[in-house]
Amino acid sequence: NDWLSCLRHADSRVDVVNARIQKQPCQWRGVLEVLNANVICYVESGVLEGVADGRELRLEAGDVVWFPPGAERQIWNAPNLKSVTTYRLRFNVSRDGHPMTLFTKSAFKTNAWSLCPYFHLLINACREGGPHWLDEAKALLSGLSIRFLQCAEQQPEATRRVLTPKQRDRVAAFIIDHPVGDMTPATLARSMGYNLD
Repeated sequence: NDWLSCLRHADSRVDVVNARIQKQPCQWRGVLEVLNANVICYVESGVLEGVADGRELRLEAGDVVWFPPGAERQIWNAPNLKSVTTYRLRFNVSRDGHPMTLFTKSAFKTNAWSLCPYFHLLINACREGGPHWLDEAKALLSGLSIRFLQCAEQQPEATRRVLTPKQRDRVAAFIIDHPVGDMTPATLARSMGYNLD
């Protein structure tokens, strides 16, 4: 797509506003802002909640959100947590003076543990600089973009399927009452009231 073509082009430009690992203390709350850059936020530990373009979101450890330029967002630590650790990249990509973006709306990816190495390498490349840091950043952003696109969910957290408290209790009871050899996805699903036929 145009985004990946731009990143691979020798004349494209990546301007990194900041790249950092952040540990927000308990009760941290970000400001409401309209973004003027791409912002990718990966949650390493804890839980972030917030609003993106009027939609509620909840990010747990291993989840990623990609906010495009123009997105209105506010995020904060979930209540009753000591702290949240996130990897954050804020950057712009352009070619011939024209800004480029991968998404027009905020995009979410759950259980994105495989993206963690990209964030480590990108943050290190941006911090350390060096003669080839821009080429490294473009290559890493390309890889991150491709991995993100493979299973990005353009939907709010509210639509994510999770177990209800009653279902969680059933799972716990099932695990206690059944030897490991008897446990299969089918028997577990039936114990929760699902008909797989």
